[in-house]
Amino acid sequence: MKPDMVVMLTTDSNIDRRIIQEADSLESAGWKVTIIAMPKTSALFSDDKRVVRLPFYPRIDKNNRKLFLLWLYRWVNKYMPLSSAARTLIRKITWFATDMEDFYLSVFRSVLDKHKPAVFVAHDLPTLPAASYAAAKCNAKVVYDSHELYAEQEFSDLEKRKWKQLEQKYIGHCDSVITVNNLIAQELKQRYHLLDEVYVISNALPSKNRVNINSKIFHQKFGLQDHAKVVLFQGGLSLNRNLEKLVESMAYVQNPLVNLVILGDGQLRSLLQSITIKHNLSKKVHFHQAVTQEELLDYTSCADLGIIPYQATCLNNYYCTPNKLFEFIAAEIPILSAKLPSIENILNEFQIGLTADFASSSQISHALDSLFENEQILKKCKSNLNKASKEVVWEDKKFTSIFEGYK
Repeated sequence: MKPDMVVMLTTDSNIDRRIIQEADSLESAGWKVTIIAMPKTSALFSDDKRVVRLPFYPRIDKNNRKLFLLWLYRWVNKYMPLSSAARTLIRKITWFATDMEDFYLSVFRSVLDKHKPAVFVAHDLPTLPAASYAAAKCNAKVVYDSHELYAEQEFSDLEKRKWKQLEQKYIGHCDSVITVNNLIAQELKQRYHLLDEVYVISNALPSKNRVNINSKIFHQKFGLQDHAKVVLFQGGLSLNRNLEKLVESMAYVQNPLVNLVILGDGQLRSLLQSITIKHNLSKKVHFHQAVTQEELLDYTSCADLGIIPYQATCLNNYYCTPNKLFEFIAAEIPILSAKLPSIENILNEFQIGLTADFASSSQISHALDSLFENEQILKKCKSNLNKASKEVVWEDKKFTSIFEGYK
């Protein structure tokens, strides 16, 4: 066992900013860090030398029926239309037949066996069995970083039950449990009767990343008038983020100066573009490909308003505090969000944005029109963001202190 080594496990291909920040903090505290992640699928993804990539899924033994079913579902998920009946059927069959614990153990095992660190960090629930397996083999510690309330996503009842059972099996044996906000910490502690503290480390950015560029990148890119207002959604274009209603809402916005910019890539991009065409919104809705994490705040700071449209369609969404919330704060742009308690608490504490009912496209548009009609609110939020951006920062020392006794 290497007493100064930490090995992190993630199912990400594009490594989450939180993971990179944790690795940076640990290295500053004297640890050596390796991140084991899924195969790289885009040139935009980080070339961080700490990252070890797993083999591609097609190398999984297809004679193993359960593993092959999950590999097949992942292929279908990538290439079949979102509304495909075949896709829905294969998903149901896959989740019924697949043992997720066996699957992720099989995915990680061949790489994990080469590492014997002092600590394994499981980033989110799918990696927890593999981290626990590897830690038992070399008498290492296990830190579980729950980025969200994983088992409470928009899954079927069967999927939720499987994930809850898996979390129940392993979480109580972890040496430390970390999560992103107080509500999720309380839920995990109560749900699994945890005796020890669940540490809260938010997704805030390090203080060195404070920016205030406010250039006109989007105006220049999309040929917008100088006094046009940019409403920005940034992040993955995934299901269950209310993005369809967000795009549709621009058909009802009365203020001619308001433009929506969607910055990011994902499976919903083509659908969102088709909605834009259907409603004749090409002059009001603009799509920009994802940019690297290093460039992101340069783009974020060019917006007039950051928007978080997620609806409380599941407990995970209800409790969420996504990365974009803290990126908007770092870039010092006011925020408009759906009514979600953890986000609302931060907006109210610092007076840096508003929440509204995002249940329909017309309600989103009404919220946007109302906000841009009252420039005093936006100016007040903008002023308060200068203070918030200095206080809402990555808690480096609090995070590294969790590991102090593990060397």
